[in-house]
Amino acid sequence: MVNDECLVCGAPLEYLQEDEIMECALCHKKMASRTRCVKGHFVCDECHTSGMDSVMAVCLRSGSKDCLILKKVDTFGNNTKRENEE
Repeated sequence: MVNDECLVCGAPLEYLQEDEIMECALCHKKMASRTRCVKGHFVCDECHTSGMDSVMAVCLRSGSKDCLILKKVDTFGNNTKRENEE
């Protein structure tokens, strides 16, 4: 998934002139980068490529702040809850 929005909050990305030391919002590793979102979030290459982008996309599409609801949402953001489940 290649896009120009933050995986953490969906804000636009900004591209800096020079590298800055940033902390990954997911794994907390610190490294130099020129890319972050306008709110300051940075996601390292390792987290981007380890499948986290797909997980974060599902979370963002769900619209929920409750992580437990995500077990009822498939990868396309569809509710998978059956009628007899609570």
